[in-house]
Amino acid sequence: MKSKPVLFCCLFLSCLILASCDSATTGNAKTKAAQRAASSETPLDGLLSPPDADVARQMQMIETSVSGASASTDNKTVSRAGQQTVTAVKRPHLKINNEDTEREFLGLISGKNAVFQDITVLRRLIAERTLSIDECDSDLLADFEVRRGNDYYYDRASQSIYRLVRTALQNIINDASLTNEVDNAAVLSRTSGAAPKKELHMELKTTNSVARFVSLMHTKKLADDSLVYLRLLLREKEFDFGQLEEVLLKKFAISRDRRYSYDTDTKVLYEIVVVPQTGDAEK
Repeated sequence: MKSKPVLFCCLFLSCLILASCDSATTGNAKTKAAQRAASSETPLDGLLSPPDADVARQMQMIETSVSGASASTDNKTVSRAGQQTVTAVKRPHLKINNEDTEREFLGLISGKNAVFQDITVLRRLIAERTLSIDECDSDLLADFEVRRGNDYYYDRASQSIYRLVRTALQNIINDASLTNEVDNAAVLSRTSGAAPKKELHMELKTTNSVARFVSLMHTKKLADDSLVYLRLLLREKEFDFGQLEEVLLKKFAISRDRRYSYDTDTKVLYEIVVVPQTGDAEK
């Protein structure tokens, strides 16, 4: 059971994710509405983990074309100057026979797309926090010769930075990845009987240098702490995403590495197959 601080942070981050998703999707809402009004076909986005950039661009071109086509259209060819011609082939995958099954199917797709958006936002936030930490580490190295991977202690009274030097035994214990700090401290106490040795690293002689150092460490600490909860949420969302994939595979034979389009009039689910073609692009 999660503790109250963890639950509060998770709720806060969930709100942040929802706000980011709303902001990211508002600009595309009118375009998607116009496309769906022009056709009864619904492209099923979010069935894949984020593909590489080239594949993503190809799939976006193809799905835009297919979503505006009639249900009887089997193939759609897309070409660009200087690019390979790509053909989207629509193959009937299955027929949904009743409204309850259709409601369940569309609900699963909607839920999966929502989780997919959460995962996308979480990955972006994690990348931003990681970049913030990297920038702090770079500035700490340039301004104070504080290196990532070493342990330091700042003494406010003397305005001095100390490096914590561990004994060989403490390094072995530290490398053993003891996740519980209390257990780790207890083992160190039983074995070495001493805390890591402090060596003077740098004395900060000006008010500006003190403010700069404290600000960098504070920023890095906030980013480190938020990464813990963001990664926890990401693992939970990825687990939910996998569970939905299993249900879709079991009930509708939908594979995570393929694309689909659903026709609400005929209640036919189509698989969209990408067929690259060699030769000159259409003029």
